[in-house]
Amino acid sequence: MARKPVTWYIATPADGIIEMSREAGTPVNLSANVGKVIDHPNPCRNKWYDESRFSYFRMVKRVGEALEDTGIWPVTWPVRLWIVEPLGETGNWSQRYYPYRLLSHQIRVLEETDAHPALGPCGRDVLNVVQQEIPERAVRWAADWDADPEGMRDRKWDWEQCGGPTCGSGRWADSVAMSTCTLAASRPPRPGSSTWRGTPSTRPSPTPTPA
Repeated sequence: MARKPVTWYIATPADGIIEMSREAGTPVNLSANVGKVIDHPNPCRNKWYDESRFSYFRMVKRVGEALEDTGIWPVTWPVRLWIVEPLGETGNWSQRYYPYRLLSHQIRVLEETDAHPALGPCGRDVLNVVQQEIPERAVRWAADWDADPEGMRDRKWDWEQCGGPTCGSGRWADSVAMSTCTLAASRPPRPGSSTWRGTPSTRPSPTPTPA
């Protein structure tokens, strides 16, 4: 039985430009190149090590990882999600530590797809909270804060009473989603990613092998 083709994803801000390419001064706009092949404007010479923040195109096959290591920080909505095809030689930093990531110097932009899967299995619920529920309830929350700021500051939601994080169920959608799902949309990068702001890892970096 033939294997199902792997789908590779790249996330961008609303304008379709890869954020790291913008920061590098060589903006690559995926929205302007659907169906086209794009060569990396400044490819690294030692594969596959970072010589700059934008040494190669970074893509993932696990869609829930698409917002990691993009340079989009803080994450603001809308984010756009693109299906791309890696071309030419590919690699990554480590198959052991980065099995769902792929690096290449050339891609074909196949199409834009729904972005909500990048927010995880509860992506639609996250967007509903961010786009619908929060604006509708902002006035009430402000009034509650004015009436009892200490009570609002100390309020804690009881996950057991609400049945845990089950998307769309009663109190989850009413309260926990506000405090938890919205964080999922702008969660900090994992340690070791290019946008991580925490304590540097003590693990030594691999020594580049000359091309």
